[in-house]
Amino acid sequence: MHIDDSPGLQSDLPDPPPDLPPLRAARLVSRRWITRNEGGQVVDRVEGPGVIGLEPTLVAGAAPPFFSYASRTGLPAALRVGAFAYDLTILPGSSLGSMEGAFLFEGVPVAGGPVVEFWARTPALTLRVPEWRF
Repeated sequence: MHIDDSPGLQSDLPDPPPDLPPLRAARLVSRRWITRNEGGQVVDRVEGPGVIGLEPTLVAGAAPPFFSYASRTGLPAALRVGAFAYDLTILPGSSLGSMEGAFLFEGVPVAGGPVVEFWARTPALTLRVPEWRF
């Protein structure tokens, strides 16, 4: 596993245009994610087209169902050796790390005109072991 102390993903992205017009629709064309361990070191980077093989178009004022998807990370929680699984003493409620990312959209302005490209950033998400497990 490659580990580094790179700065956050957010510093690599351009700021949204200050004059972003109201949009009629926006197509998600790419995403970037960084996963950090509990010590803050980068353990994974994901970048590529769309999400889960799709490039969904989000339409302003659309009725449900809305587009959603689930994501996961490869932070270790257990070790498997043969038929035995060992918990790595990760206590309920403890932090495993964090994820931060952004989505690149192509937006169609309400008033018409050219497509506008912009990054929508997500706040850092803390990855935490639930207080209880089944």
